[in-house]
Amino acid sequence: MSTSCKKFFDIPELLNLLTTYLTLKDVLNLVLTSRRMHRLVTPTLYQDLEVPHGREFRMFTSFPALHALARNVQHVRMLMIGVDELAYLYNCELAFQELTSWTTDTPLPRLSWLPPADIRSCQVVALPPISRLSELKLHMVISSNYPYTMRSINSPRANLSQLCWLLFLNPGLATLTLYGVPILDFRGSRLFGGAIASLSKLKTLTVWLHCRSKEWSQLLTYAFICCRPSIQKLTLIMESYKNSERSHEAIAEDKHEEWWKRNEDLAPLIKTQELLINLKELTLQGPRKFVWKSLGVLPSLFSHSPNIKKLELDINIDAGEKETDILGQFIAQECPKIESLSCGSVNAHVHDPLGFRILDSLPPQQVTSFNYSGVLSAINSPTINVSVLQHSTSLREVRLNGAEGHYYISASAILRECRNLEKLYILFLPEGGLFIPLDDALKHPWGCTKLTHLTLAISGCELPDELGVMSYYRRPTPITLTEDETLHFARLGELYRRIGALKELRKLDLHMPLFDEAGEVDTRCFDDPTSFPAMLNLEDARRGRPGFLQQLSGLKKLETLRGSVCAWSDETKINLNLNPHSIANMSTSTACEQFFDIPELPRLLTVFLDRKDVSRLARTCRKMDNLCTPSLYSSLEQSIDGYCMLAFEELYSQILDTSLSRFPWLPPLDIRTCQVVALPSMARLSSLHLSLDPSDKEPCTMPSASDVRAVLPQLCWYTHNPCLTDLALISVLLLDLRDGRVFVKALAGLTKLKILSLRIHCREDDWIEL
Repeated sequence: MSTSCKKFFDIPELLNLLTTYLTLKDVLNLVLTSRRMHRLVTPTLYQDLEVPHGREFRMFTSFPALHALARNVQHVRMLMIGVDELAYLYNCELAFQELTSWTTDTPLPRLSWLPPADIRSCQVVALPPISRLSELKLHMVISSNYPYTMRSINSPRANLSQLCWLLFLNPGLATLTLYGVPILDFRGSRLFGGAIASLSKLKTLTVWLHCRSKEWSQLLTYAFICCRPSIQKLTLIMESYKNSERSHEAIAEDKHEEWWKRNEDLAPLIKTQELLINLKELTLQGPRKFVWKSLGVLPSLFSHSPNIKKLELDINIDAGEKETDILGQFIAQECPKIESLSCGSVNAHVHDPLGFRILDSLPPQQVTSFNYSGVLSAINSPTINVSVLQHSTSLREVRLNGAEGHYYISASAILRECRNLEKLYILFLPEGGLFIPLDDALKHPWGCTKLTHLTLAISGCELPDELGVMSYYRRPTPITLTEDETLHFARLGELYRRIGALKELRKLDLHMPLFDEAGEVDTRCFDDPTSFPAMLNLEDARRGRPGFLQQLSGLKKLETLRGSVCAWSDETKINLNLNPHSIANMSTSTACEQFFDIPELPRLLTVFLDRKDVSRLARTCRKMDNLCTPSLYSSLEQSIDGYCMLAFEELYSQILDTSLSRFPWLPPLDIRTCQVVALPSMARLSSLHLSLDPSDKEPCTMPSASDVRAVLPQLCWYTHNPCLTDLALISVLLLDLRDGRVFVKALAGLTKLKILSLRIHCREDDWIEL
């Protein structure tokens, strides 16, 4: 080893940085190179110890893995386990302490509030305590399968004591995530609060507590008081214990345990809170169906957090208007640096103005993100619009989500004044949502021209229903519009023009609410194909047919278009009658020529047509063929035999008089029992979805189709597309570890892959290693 290389490996920080760029297999190979590398690199293998919650595989059931962990337990820095592993780990560490006491002939020290060791109904390996953690993730929700037969797994109070013991052992924790912590009484909250208070270096705390409904506000306050000044991000979520999967028999059973009644070693009750000067993000969420009618507890939570920048309050509040106003002003006064605000609950039954009162009391032009959930029928009042517009130049994201029922709101002021707005979400869902009238959308010119994401429902866009008048698209040409229809299409044209002027738009979700005879939103509009009138049509003055598709030609960055934009509504199907005869008649139209001269419009049009219609359109003339052919082959869903491409390579090598280069693991060509066409290789795929299930029908008689050993190399050959970003493979058959190595090597070459879905068939003995 060279001197420079030796100096590199002598610096632990550089070695740790190196291993972050290596896969687990590469790190294992590096460990096996020499004793020195084994000594230097082994700690990186045990830094992150993850046992995913809910999986059938449990690492602690492997005794070789436990013995290896016992030798390297001092290297563990991140631990992710479930409640089953917590109970097993607790017994393993108790066994180690017991063994140490026998060896040193000293009494076994143990805190009085700790439960005794479980009866040894399964083998336990003595493990030294894990005491150098910097990150802990613990799922305390009961699993459906029980890999370890430990009695304490079903005891919520024993689980809480085991958790607190693990926290006391790791005072250097910086990140703590706990799901489903059971706290059933005041003693449990005192024990848990003392454990949190011992973590003086904690920066990020996320806790999901299961408690009794009547005690959650007091528990929320005490958990907040116990946090140390080092905390930077705090998330406290409360849920009723009735929603947990634990049995009530277990709750009553462990209540009378002797160890639970002892208080000798309990931490003293914390009564004063330190100033949380480093707290930047705070999230508080109460039980789903609990209504907070008294706000006396909340002020104490904000009086010690002056530097909060992101605040999320998911609490169902039903207090008096005066009390809510006082609380909103108090929060803004104590936390004047809030930049991101989220308030309200989707379970609310009455309008809660707390979020708007906080907005109104904060310094102007400061908030960049505002999210509100709840009953928003009162948003039409000028005072609430003033609250939002007080931050019109600083707002970058606004999200409004209604609770049960559908309500109309006024968003004209937001669309006009929020000139730097980038994301606007006014959600409209079947279970509840918000919509704005067309008059409100057109009331003022839109100033938010920087929008990249827009979700909006606009009512009043449907065609006017006039008694005895046939729909305009069913009338014979030339079409003569009524006065009401002419006025309505003029207003729709202005709406489409404003949407088309949003040149930075990437995601657009437009909905058109429909109403029943009672004036309520008809939920069938979410299922039936509906489309904004004339939105997908091209204007044809000769036939008198209105159309506004050209207004959307400015959306050159648009990636996603959803909502009430459908080519299968009655109006759109008639107006987009793209049979060859109608297209041939339209080809002489000046408007049609202008339409197809703009590249973005044909691309938008083909999105709403099926392959059959696009194919018909491509056959009308040479110009249509050049425009539509790329869309026909951009998504290929047919089966293409790989040997057609091998035939192309063979033919190409014969023309160039060169030898045929092929991977050694590829099977030879099949005997030509059917006609094969030479096809160039598909080397520019971005998405590949492939099913390897055998078919009942055999369109081609290829012997390799029934050879399981030949299918895998063909599959790996297909994956040699370095541009693949989306790969889904169904029924991949891996018979041995050699197949696994070939398959994994093929996947390792996909450096741009973002989405991977696999369904693998293998032998029972190999699935863990694979």
